[in-house]
Amino acid sequence: SDTTLYCVTENKNTPEVMWSYVDLAGTSTDLTSTTDVSTGVSTIQVSTTQPGYYSCEVTENGGSSRTYTAVMTVSPEITHPTHNITENPIILEDFHETIECVATGLPVPEVYWIKSTNISERIGTSSIEITSVLLTEPTNVFYCIAVNSLGMDVVSVTYRISVETALDNVQEKLDNSTSITSEEAATIVESILSSVQTSSEIEVLTTSVGLIEQVVDQVNGTFSNETTQIITATLDTVINSTDSLEKPKTEEGSIATVPTAVGVALRTLEKFSERLLEDLLLDEDRRLNTVQSESIIIVNQVVDLNTTDPKNEIIELPLKTGRKYSVSLSLPLDVAKDLSMNDERLAIGTAIVMLNSANNSVSETTYQASDILTISIIGQKGTINLKNEVPLRFDVSENSEEVNLVCVSLNGNNWESEGLTTATESGVTICRTNHFTSFAVFVTPYERETGTIDTVLSTFNYILVSASFISLVISLLLFIFAGKAFFKVEANIIYFNYCISLLIATGVFLFGIQTGKFNKVFCMIVAFLLHYTWLAVFTWTLCIGILIMFKLVICVLSTRKIYPYLIVFGWAFPLFIPIVTIIVANTVNNSTYVDTTSHCFLTYEGGLIWSFIAPVMVILTINVVFLVIAIVKIINAKSKNPNNEHKDILKDTLIAALVLTPVLGIPWLFLILNVSIRHVALEFIFTFLNSLIGVIFLFAVVLRNKEVNTLLCKRRINKGSGQPATDKTGKPISSGSVQVSNKFKKATGVNTLERSDTKGDSIIQIENNCHEDTC
Repeated sequence: SDTTLYCVTENKNTPEVMWSYVDLAGTSTDLTSTTDVSTGVSTIQVSTTQPGYYSCEVTENGGSSRTYTAVMTVSPEITHPTHNITENPIILEDFHETIECVATGLPVPEVYWIKSTNISERIGTSSIEITSVLLTEPTNVFYCIAVNSLGMDVVSVTYRISVETALDNVQEKLDNSTSITSEEAATIVESILSSVQTSSEIEVLTTSVGLIEQVVDQVNGTFSNETTQIITATLDTVINSTDSLEKPKTEEGSIATVPTAVGVALRTLEKFSERLLEDLLLDEDRRLNTVQSESIIIVNQVVDLNTTDPKNEIIELPLKTGRKYSVSLSLPLDVAKDLSMNDERLAIGTAIVMLNSANNSVSETTYQASDILTISIIGQKGTINLKNEVPLRFDVSENSEEVNLVCVSLNGNNWESEGLTTATESGVTICRTNHFTSFAVFVTPYERETGTIDTVLSTFNYILVSASFISLVISLLLFIFAGKAFFKVEANIIYFNYCISLLIATGVFLFGIQTGKFNKVFCMIVAFLLHYTWLAVFTWTLCIGILIMFKLVICVLSTRKIYPYLIVFGWAFPLFIPIVTIIVANTVNNSTYVDTTSHCFLTYEGGLIWSFIAPVMVILTINVVFLVIAIVKIINAKSKNPNNEHKDILKDTLIAALVLTPVLGIPWLFLILNVSIRHVALEFIFTFLNSLIGVIFLFAVVLRNKEVNTLLCKRRINKGSGQPATDKTGKPISSGSVQVSNKFKKATGVNTLERSDTKGDSIIQIENNCHEDTC
C-alpha cells in the first residue's frame, strides 16, 4: 500500500523543495513532489514496501537550506539461506562448510546462529563454519535468526549424519574426558536421546544405554534437575523401544530373558538412583526427591532413624507422597538401624518401571504381571548390603490354579527366581529377598515340583511304550503272515493302516522326542513326524469308529465301497494339517513351529499347539459318541435273549467297552481331564492306558482277529499232527468264512454271521479266539 509524506516550510514563499530517497543498499534517488504554494506544504506518495530514508531539503530565498528525513521501517527478512536439509547423511571425515545468513530490514536487524540442542547459546553471527564439532546428533538443526525492533525472522538449516557416527562422537567425547559437569552431561545425553529416537535397532539401543551408564559414572558433582530429567527420559525411551523388537530366547534356568539394552538400562537406573541418593544424603534441607518420565518413577528419600517414631516398626517405602504405588519395600526399623552401621540417616532409592501390559508376554504361558522395582540403599558410610531377608510387596494376585506367581530378580539379562521366596496374602504378592537389584513378579504355567513321582512316571512310561512298540511290531508281522485272506476283509485293512501309523508314532516318540533337541533340523523333522503320525493315529481311530457304526447301526455287512475313501482320508487329512500349520507359522504368525527348548514338539507360541489339540478333541468327541452307541446296541441285543442274566449282560458289555476304548483313542480323555483337575492318579491312568495301547491292540484286536486266529490255529495243529485245522464238523477251516464263537454270540446276542463269499468281516468280534468250537 501507499502512504503520504509531508514536508512543511516556515516561509510560504519558499522557492524550492527537493525530495530524495536512499534505499537500504545506500543508493540515492531524486523524487518528484507536489508543493502547495498557498500553504507551503510539500507532499510525496511512497510505497510502504520500499523501506529506506526519505529526505526533504528546503532551500530558502537567502540560500540557506534545511533537510528533514523520514525513515520507512520494516521487520527483518532473511534472504539467504532458505530452509535446507541434507538429502543423505553426510560423511564427517574432513567435512567443513561455511554458511552465511543475510537479512534485510530497517532498523538493520541483528543476525546470529543457534543450534536446536541449546537455543540459549549463540554459536556465530552472520556466518558459521559447520564441522564435526557441531554435528553431534543424527539430525543437527541450526537456526539463523534476524531481529530488530519490529520483529524477527528465522530460517533453519539441517545436517544429517548416521546414528552410528553420532554415537561414535559421544564415545570419543567421553573417552577424552575423565569427568564432566552436569550441564555437559545433559547435552551429551540429549544427543544420545536423539539417536535412540532416530533408530530403535537393538545395536543402537545397547550402545546408547552403555554411553548413558558411562555418563552417570563421569558426572562430577550433583545432578541438576535438567540432567536428571533427560537421563530418566532416555532410559525410559530405551526400555520402551525394545517392545517392538523380537524377544530374545529365554536362557536355560531363567524365567525370562530381556534384551541386552533393557538389562543395561535397568542396571544403569539402579546406579543412577544411587548417585541421586548420594546427592540427597548430602543435602541437609531435603528429605525427598521425585523424578518421573512416561513410565519411570524415581522416589529417593532420606530416613532419619533417630527421629522415626518407634511405634512404626516397619518403614513402608516409597513413603506416602500423595501417590499410590503398585510396589513397595517393607523395611523393619530394627533392620534399618542394623543396616545403618550406626549412621543416623539412610537414603533409600526406589525406582519403579511401570508395566507395559501391551507387550509383557514372554510366551503364551509366561508373562510379566507387575511393575519393576529397583532398590538401592546407602548410608553415610556408603552402599549397604542386606544381612537378612526383607519383604517386597507387589499388588499382584492370581486366582487361577493353572498358573504360578513367581518373584524374580534381574541377574545380567535374565529374570531368575533363585534366592527369592514367593507368598500371597490378601491379594498381594510378597517377595522376600536378601539382596537389592531389580525385581518383578511373573506369571508362569503350573508346574509340579519334580521328584519321585515324575521319575516313576517317566520310567513307567518308557517301559510301557517299549512294550507297546514290540507288540505293534508283532501285530504287523501277524497281519502280513495272515496272507491274502486277511487283506480281503475291509476292516482288516483299516486295522493294518492303524497299526502302521501307531507303530511309526510310537517309534518316533520313543527314539526321537528327546534326542532330536540336540540338532535343530532333526528336531523339526521329529516334531513334524509326531504331529503327522499321531494325527494319523486318531484319524484311523475315527475310521474304525465309522466302520463300527456301519456294522451296528446301519447294519451294512459289506463296506467295500467306502473303505477306499477311508484309506485316503486316513493318510491325507492328518498330512494336510501340519503342512498348513508350518505355512501359517512362517507367514501369518511369524512364529516358530517347534519348541526345541525342552522337547521336539509343537510350540505354544501363536497358538500353534491347537493345530494338534483341536482335531484330537473333535475326533475323541465323535469316538465317545460311537462308543456309547456301540455299548447301547450290545446291551439291547443281549437283553432280547431271555437266557441272559443281568450280570452276564454287564460282564460282556464291560468286555466290549474295554476292547473298543483303547482302539478308539478314549484314554486321551484322561490327559485332557488332568489339565483341569491336575491329579497324579489321572496321569498314571493316562500313562498306563496310552503307553500300553500297542499291547492292548495286540491282545484285544489282533489275536482275536479271525484271519490271524486261523493262521495260528493252522500252525498249531500242523505243528502237532501235520493235519489241516478243522471245525466241529471235521471240515477244514476256510480263512474266508466267518466263524462266530459261543462267547461272542452270548455277548452280542448274534446267533449267526455267515457269509457265502470269501470276504468275511470281523470288525465287531469280541470273542473269537482259538477255541474248541472253531479249531
